[in-house]
Amino acid sequence: MLTPDYLLHCTDSLTELLNAYDNAVVADIARRIVKTGYVTETAKHQLRQAQQMGLLYEDIIREIAQRTNATDSMVRTLFEDAGVETVQTDNRLYTAAGLQPTDLRASPAMLQMLQAGYESTLSTMHNLTLTTANTAQQAYISACDLAMLQVQSGAMSYQQAIRAAIQSAASDGTRVLYPSGRTDRIEVAVRRAVLTGVAKTCRTIGEYNAASCGCDLMELSAHAGSRPSHAEWQGQLVSLSGKKGYLSKDDIGYGSGDGFGGYNCRHDWYPFFPGISQRNYSPEKLEQLENMTINYNGQEIPYYDATQEQRRLERAVRDCKLRLSATDAARQETKDPKLRAQLDEDFAKQSKALREARDKLADFQTGTGLLPDTSRTQVYGFGRSIAQKAVAAQKRVDKSGKGGIMKLGINLFDKSDPIFYDAFSIEEEPGFKDVFIHGSPSSVQIIKNGKPTNLTASEFASVLKENGYNGGDIRLASCLTGQGDNSFAQQLSKELGVTVKAPDADVYFIPNDGALFVGSPYGNTGEWRTFKNGVEVDD
Repeated sequence: MLTPDYLLHCTDSLTELLNAYDNAVVADIARRIVKTGYVTETAKHQLRQAQQMGLLYEDIIREIAQRTNATDSMVRTLFEDAGVETVQTDNRLYTAAGLQPTDLRASPAMLQMLQAGYESTLSTMHNLTLTTANTAQQAYISACDLAMLQVQSGAMSYQQAIRAAIQSAASDGTRVLYPSGRTDRIEVAVRRAVLTGVAKTCRTIGEYNAASCGCDLMELSAHAGSRPSHAEWQGQLVSLSGKKGYLSKDDIGYGSGDGFGGYNCRHDWYPFFPGISQRNYSPEKLEQLENMTINYNGQEIPYYDATQEQRRLERAVRDCKLRLSATDAARQETKDPKLRAQLDEDFAKQSKALREARDKLADFQTGTGLLPDTSRTQVYGFGRSIAQKAVAAQKRVDKSGKGGIMKLGINLFDKSDPIFYDAFSIEEEPGFKDVFIHGSPSSVQIIKNGKPTNLTASEFASVLKENGYNGGDIRLASCLTGQGDNSFAQQLSKELGVTVKAPDADVYFIPNDGALFVGSPYGNTGEWRTFKNGVEVDD
């Protein structure tokens, strides 16, 4: 059996790799739109477009080839790990029932099922990825043709048309087109295919293992936020042979796309022996899971609806990053000063839009207690360089209450430290100046004359002033500086006579999201402690 949490996160690494591919293709389309440009003669336009279209196709195929070994290896590892996890979990239950189950590696039949599932899923993944070469070409052609028509009709200037084309390409770039006409982003389509393939294969292995051990009843797993049609049967007992008094495989839609084991289904099953096994889910527990709500801004929201809203907000962040990547690629490519100036303006506005999208997501996650899932907001081509440009651009257009430009914090990491650059992408907390430095409960550390040097609160106060600090409350982004009695942060707040906010555990930077967390790279498992003039206060 695989737990719902296992299935939720097993494809995260693969998703991140595909996000990098997505970003690379969108940026490539944007560059080629700029190279195609606009000429008055339709024939010349079509010739230039055809040349760039061919180069684009070659680039995409090259991008796919470069990533094939890595993605194939990830999927193989994912299947192997999931298969071992399924059999080991189920075999512990069989052993407890006095049976002698077979290990996965000693069963040719189960290994064959695992291999068949892997090969089938891999084929599906390759086909989905290859379709993006055609859809990306179509996105490029449509964007260029629309730009030409808009200029010819006088509806837009050349620069306006190119800018609109770039944003259209960012929205339509690497999409998978299904025979039904439906489209999905590549990472969404592949994640669904791989998750479904892994889960289906492991359920088949689990069913074979049950038959080998003479087990007819299987208990279904359950989780909060289950889609309504699955909530009806989760946590119940299923008879593999269809015995009366239990659910049958048909009752749970086993084998159908929208039933148990279908698309994106995170339910699994495990062996149940009457008189030996104990039910994992009581009727009261299942009712609690089905009716679970989250309080947000005074409203009770069904847990399922809350997770869907989080997915929507995560997509908004990703879309903003893709638009920024496309605009940045285009402005680096153009030789037209007027177009460059307008693309710079677009980049600044999009940077502000990214900040607002992140703020909405962070507000929702804070208000609901849902942990962030960075694999769903990450755009791996949206790296340190673009992140820094976006933060700087956003600060140029995001004025403070007094009308001044917001300032970056004080970064005291050594420039040879990779985290030095990450700090520039972290979003400031309103009312605080960020100070970045390595720390401990009793001191902070700088590199002085090439050697690590620990500083007391008094010594550090002088260093701050030497680096431009002239008063104001501080958020000390420094590991452990708020931990314990009479912590470093508490001493610093007394030394400076201001409010100092500091972590009681390690600090983790998520530069591509402009975020930092205490205690874990996945969310705040630690706490920020706040001190004012040497006394701890409520935040």
